[in-house]
Amino acid sequence: MPTSYSVLADGEDTITHVRKMLCVALAAGALFVTSGQAWADSIQLFNTGVDSVGGLLAAGAVDSHYAIDAGSGPYVIGDPGGLGWSPNTATAQWISSAPGGLYPPDTNYTQTFTLGDNVALATATLSGLVAGDNGAVVYLNGNLLLNDSYNGSNSPWTGMVPFSAAAGDFQHGTNTLVFYANNNGGADGPGGLIVDGLSGSYAPVPEPATWGTALLAGLSVQFVARKRRTRA
Repeated sequence: MPTSYSVLADGEDTITHVRKMLCVALAAGALFVTSGQAWADSIQLFNTGVDSVGGLLAAGAVDSHYAIDAGSGPYVIGDPGGLGWSPNTATAQWISSAPGGLYPPDTNYTQTFTLGDNVALATATLSGLVAGDNGAVVYLNGNLLLNDSYNGSNSPWTGMVPFSAAAGDFQHGTNTLVFYANNNGGADGPGGLIVDGLSGSYAPVPEPATWGTALLAGLSVQFVARKRRTRA
């Protein structure tokens, strides 16, 4: 025997109406969740040559935010112009794995940050500006972000260039950001790195309670809209 359904005043059966309400509510809820930009959080990252609050370090000071795999320091270079480099800025300074920036070895300058399991990796961002002598190569978790190496005719140390990461470059747990500055094994005179405008952000995966709130918000929108149609 065919199942009978009650029919609403506008000619729509109850089951179809409920399905439509849920679909619209879920769509409205998803919009509620994804538009919650206030949930976005910043990744703690540091330009070169700054302290823990972003203030400029003194010339010759060690920049503890960057670990190095060769040489010493890294040391803040107070007069990059004397080495033929682009100027320091109000928010970043050149650093080198050799005091004074002369004859450092090829060096990886590394900074790490952590993304918890609750982070939606697809929302993560990271970008900045970099210059190096002889050039700079940038990696995030082994993924190449930029290769601005010296090729015999360019001068990468005279101006910064942008780099950025894609969603697939991030991972849960420790993330490793590496800036490689080649100096021909230490034979090419000055060598160093400057990173400016370094920033990143992410959004957490919404908790089940958040989706429940979003669904309730969507249903409320539907209820108000239908009430208005009924009055009309």
